[in-house]
Amino acid sequence: MDVTVTQVVIREPFNIMSIVKSPMGLMIGFMVVVVFLMPKLVENMDPEEIRKAQEEMRNQGVPSLANLMPGGARSN
Repeated sequence: MDVTVTQVVIREPFNIMSIVKSPMGLMIGFMVVVVFLMPKLVENMDPEEIRKAQEEMRNQGVPSLANLMPGGARSN
């Protein structure tokens, strides 16, 4: 007896929502919204409020990697 068995796996059809629902799609979607929404929000801010926010950022400074490491920023 000569019997040939073939197994065919049917692929799932392409669905754009599967890309949108994936973690990478959600991150990209969030970043696109932020890129287009943030300029509109800043545009509506009061100039005095913008100056205050800039001053607060200057006073905070930039965190150093040494400060984040345990024992990296010891003062003697």
